[in-house]
Amino acid sequence: MAIRWREIGQRYNLGVSPRVLYAASGKDPSVAVGFGGQNVVHVDPDEKTIKALEKAGYTGVTSRVEDFTPGKPFDLIALYRSHIDHHEVLPNLLKLGGLIVTNNGTFDADRLAKSDELELIAGYLPSYYEGSWVDAEEARRELGSRFFAVENGKILRDVEPTYSGVLEEAKNQEGLFVFRKKPEVLRP
Repeated sequence: MAIRWREIGQRYNLGVSPRVLYAASGKDPSVAVGFGGQNVVHVDPDEKTIKALEKAGYTGVTSRVEDFTPGKPFDLIALYRSHIDHHEVLPNLLKLGGLIVTNNGTFDADRLAKSDELELIAGYLPSYYEGSWVDAEEARRELGSRFFAVENGKILRDVEPTYSGVLEEAKNQEGLFVFRKKPEVLRP
């Protein structure tokens, strides 16, 4: 995955040391490896996780992303297999034109697509490890849900939401979706 993060940095001209926030990172160092280390801040509420990252030489802060206050805004926020409750705080942590890159395993991309402060600009589909870049329109088609049910030990895919015992999952869980913070709109 570090290679994909490096590619994202080059594709979006983030420079040699962009300020990057890895939200709810767990012990995953791939974002820091991809972006070159100390300019990446791992924020996670698990103190043991952060101590392990710091012991390995990475920068970490023990906090929920929702409670985190940076000294200055970030160029990019990585939300990769992250679990956060309040996506609405993320644009406040970004500089204007800054990026959020996320997958959709926990509906993160779906939630961010509803933000008035962000615009979906691209996707890397069908998955982060094997895919290609697509434009915003094609990426938007990959958002949303699909429904399935389990009946007699068999998984029934793409059932109607009214089907008995239906379960919902994100449509494209392993693709990456890239959002940009919109310029501030002047209000009268």
